[in-house]
Amino acid sequence: MLWGSPGHRLLTLFLFISHTLGQDFAVPSGWRKPSSTLPRSTRETIAQSVIDSVTPLFNASSGQIDALEYTQSANLICAIALHDLIVSNRSNVAAAANHLETMFQVHPGYYLPPSRLRSRRLNTDPINWALAAVYAHRAYGDQYLLDIATSVWNEVSTYFITTANAASGTHNAKNVTFQSTCYGSSTAGGVFYLVDNNINTDVNGATICGFMALSAHLLEATKESKYRDAAELSATFIKSQLYNGTIIIDTITLANCAVSELPVTYNPGFFIEGLSVYANVTGSTEWKTFLNNLIATTIKFPTWTRGDGVVIEGTSLFKFPGYHIDCSTAATGATSDALKNGFGQALKGIYIRGLYEAWTRSDPGSDVASLIEAFITVQYNALLDLASAPDVYRFSPRWPGPPVEQLLPWGQLAALDVLNAAVGIIPQNSTNSTNASSSTAIPSATESATGVSAGKNNVGLIVGVTVVAVAIVAILAVIAVFVRRRKRRSAYVLQPDQTDDADPYQDEAVAPPPVVHPFTSTAPTSSFSSLKSSVQAPSFDPPTEIPSSSIPLYPPEKHGVTMSHTLSNPSTSSRSPLSPTTTSSRTAASFANFGERMTPNTTGSSEVIQLRPLPRPPMGPHGGVEADTDDPQAADIPVLIHKLNRALAKLPPGGSDPFGEAELPPEYHER
Repeated sequence: MLWGSPGHRLLTLFLFISHTLGQDFAVPSGWRKPSSTLPRSTRETIAQSVIDSVTPLFNASSGQIDALEYTQSANLICAIALHDLIVSNRSNVAAAANHLETMFQVHPGYYLPPSRLRSRRLNTDPINWALAAVYAHRAYGDQYLLDIATSVWNEVSTYFITTANAASGTHNAKNVTFQSTCYGSSTAGGVFYLVDNNINTDVNGATICGFMALSAHLLEATKESKYRDAAELSATFIKSQLYNGTIIIDTITLANCAVSELPVTYNPGFFIEGLSVYANVTGSTEWKTFLNNLIATTIKFPTWTRGDGVVIEGTSLFKFPGYHIDCSTAATGATSDALKNGFGQALKGIYIRGLYEAWTRSDPGSDVASLIEAFITVQYNALLDLASAPDVYRFSPRWPGPPVEQLLPWGQLAALDVLNAAVGIIPQNSTNSTNASSSTAIPSATESATGVSAGKNNVGLIVGVTVVAVAIVAILAVIAVFVRRRKRRSAYVLQPDQTDDADPYQDEAVAPPPVVHPFTSTAPTSSFSSLKSSVQAPSFDPPTEIPSSSIPLYPPEKHGVTMSHTLSNPSTSSRSPLSPTTTSSRTAASFANFGERMTPNTTGSSEVIQLRPLPRPPMGPHGGVEADTDDPQAADIPVLIHKLNRALAKLPPGGSDPFGEAELPPEYHER
């Protein structure tokens, strides 16, 4: 392709439009109540009331709440410690640090033993509790809490894939080989998900994103280079293997590069948390740019964010083909949605904490800070207006409502992350003020936050319409030039097998636009596996000795052809010194095993049927599709067309859709 050709000019125009539309930090005009006039003191009281409601539920002998899953209890401790960190006191130290210490005394090996709900040990468990220890250390300053976190990191790092491991395709923790590269990028930086299975090569988002966040926090606390190397390598793995251009997907099986693209918020929540800390400590503008883009795309991801801005994950409104919802009224979305503890609905607060951590380290007055504030405030108002009765702070985990009469620990858990963030975005010296328009400055009480938000929305809409209109005119002009030149060609002859409808780029490796694929047991082999990544990852060599364990191996229980899918994870984040914590628990029962399909063989045992890889393009340094080496921009054309179509589809047709029905995900199909 010639640089001066109309085709190149068209491509350049598309690239400009793509970049402009990709940086979409405008607050959507259809969001429900993106501002609040509640003073900080009232917000603090509401958050503390939730802590007071769950503190008596802790089991003094285990350090956990019996009604919550293992990682959920860790997540709750994170949120409690984060509250004390935000308000600068130690009022809840007994509920946080003391129960955390008890848990580690009961489970000195950091792993939850196999139980009725879980037949295997998972690396996500200790990572969650280590992040809880990081939060408690930040809030209360006790050194032993930081020592616990570093001990857990040392334990989990024995399942970390070094550059040498990736090059050889071998690891001391596994008796099988795995791919050195997937989709053209090295598999170095991953962390194996399962502990007691030496043939499973899954790396899931909760484990690797949580490990990356833990490494970033320990780097900030200790300044040791090993944490920096691990965080950089893990972040590179996540971006190249689990980022699909919009969200962080759930699982990749390194034996064959198969992926499970289940959308859950705790994956990007962990990663946003870790990246915000890491980019701030290292001063990396590249990671900062990638972080801001990830925030913009995940906040507005329609599968979990409804058209009115309210998060619907973990409810019957959360529609994703093949995704199992643990509720008995998936068709109606009744109150029983909230009455059953599920990982998605209980742990969606991890994403809020990740965003809050990013907000605390964002540039004052930046568009991304304003977007985060508005998103947090939408969830805050939904909790107060829709998910609870007036002045009764018992929250349904179903944020669109309706309220629940009884106290649900998982509902309080999910709500506390939002309540904390709503406190943190208001300065401590603030009284009656709207939520901040930046990470440091707050509008005066006389300034209408709603008016400011509406003004930004109108400007964003005008700019968007203008850019798209200019793009359409330019495209039509280029097409006219092509038509005129084509008429002048007298020597144009079709090849024997060619027609006017033939694809002129059929021989070029054009990358498909990044999309979230529904669950499927088969997928075409990726045509991008041979492409090489330009990312140069640092080397990192953690301990290689695998800790011995008296716990026997627990083979997966036999199931049918498919298994139920459920989420699990915690995280956290805060204004100055914060952190996240998260996990994705998968059980061999009705919860989990996102990336596996089980089927009994003739001997009566279970064997894993690996998924074939879904085709995904390699990602560039800022999350974009890696360009073709001969024409660095040619491979972006499908992506740009896709983004342009999406931008046009989002323009209002002349009215508004206050309830976001038009933007709801596709129809849910119960398994």
